[in-house]
Amino acid sequence: MEIIENGIVVNGAISLAHPLPLADGCQVVVRVEASITPEKSGPQSSSAEDISLHPFFGQWADRTDIVDSSDYVRQERDKWQQRATRQD
Repeated sequence: MEIIENGIVVNGAISLAHPLPLADGCQVVVRVEASITPEKSGPQSSSAEDISLHPFFGQWADRTDIVDSSDYVRQERDKWQQRATRQD
């Protein structure tokens, strides 16, 4: 079973918004991954703000050959839809 939760470190301990659905005495492995920015309290959403926290966000920002990223992606997807032709 895998549970992923966001928490806040308080005096060296991780504080979660609510208890985990695990039995007392259950052994767990904890992997700590610091957020880029402190998380807001409350439920997670799939807003653009959340996406911007991922490390891949903005990875091509310095590219000069891509002026309009939406147009670039649209053109690439159009290429993917074309069938490859056999070259004899």
